[in-house]
Amino acid sequence: MKDKVLSVLHFLMVVFLIAWNYLTNTGKVHEASVGEVSAKYYNLFTPASYAFAIWGLIFLGLLIMSIYLLYRSFKTELIKEISTAIPAILLAYVGIMAWLWFWLQQETLISVGIMILILISILRARMLMDQGLEKLNKQEVWLLVKPIELTAAWITVALAANITAHLKAISWDAWQLKEESWVILLIATLMLVNYFVLKKRNYILFPLVTVWALVAISYKHYGENQILFYVPIMASIGLVIMLIRQLKVKIS
Repeated sequence: MKDKVLSVLHFLMVVFLIAWNYLTNTGKVHEASVGEVSAKYYNLFTPASYAFAIWGLIFLGLLIMSIYLLYRSFKTELIKEISTAIPAILLAYVGIMAWLWFWLQQETLISVGIMILILISILRARMLMDQGLEKLNKQEVWLLVKPIELTAAWITVALAANITAHLKAISWDAWQLKEESWVILLIATLMLVNYFVLKKRNYILFPLVTVWALVAISYKHYGENQILFYVPIMASIGLVIMLIRQLKVKIS
């Protein structure tokens, strides 16, 4: 019974999350869209606008996951590790909805704090799922686990962008670093995060999502800023090499 309740609640939350995301992008909430607020705090780290289309893939994955959860819970039952992870996933969904609200209010510092909580919750859920991976077949891993991993990967990138937007909002220059230097520092940080989750946890979607973001950053600066065109490209190549080596180790 508990699995059924959690699955139904998860499905409803995903539907509400998608609807709320759509509403906040129409400009009907606080008379501004997410993109318009982002444009106000334009910075060199923010990827080209097409990169945010990944949310469509994320929401599709979460919706498919929610439907499969309903199917599994009503046909048989969920494995314990998946069931245990659902509350953390629901908390992350609430966090995303709260983030959208505060972002539209241009509360950039609160948005950073909420984004950190979202990342903690979604990573917690993914790590709980790790404990039951051997009980899932490949199809179930992609239906139940990978949508959460994809979300966690993008939230990691989004957190870096959110931090940069907040620093832009407060005109922070305490370290006297140029904005280009901040971008390079953030890219280096993302490289370290990806190295850790790939080597220690084998989360292969993290480098793929990060490469997606880095290429979009590079594309935005094409013909305008050589440093910020080449650095993300080089970092992307490094991540691809890192991923290939990890996959070879896993296969062998």
